[in-house]
Amino acid sequence: MGSMREVQKYIQEKLGTDVKDIQFLRNMVLAATVELTEVMAESPWKPWKPENYKKVNKQRVIDELADVQIFILNIMLHHDIYSNEVQD
Repeated sequence: MGSMREVQKYIQEKLGTDVKDIQFLRNMVLAATVELTEVMAESPWKPWKPENYKKVNKQRVIDELADVQIFILNIMLHHDIYSNEVQD
């Protein structure tokens, strides 16, 4: 089908989503923030705890990052941004 952006655009079109709607953007930014918080929850990030106080569940981190990736793609669709524009 093409790039991940094209696939995500296709999905949003099939769902009838108006990716240019400001509420869509707000929802995607909030959703990405929540998912990144969930990545932190899966990580031993607390400096006041002993090192390695928590075992990282790599699959859960991967799952959360996959969600983040989708929301970022949707934000890029809203702003009509392509991946080559953010790689530099």
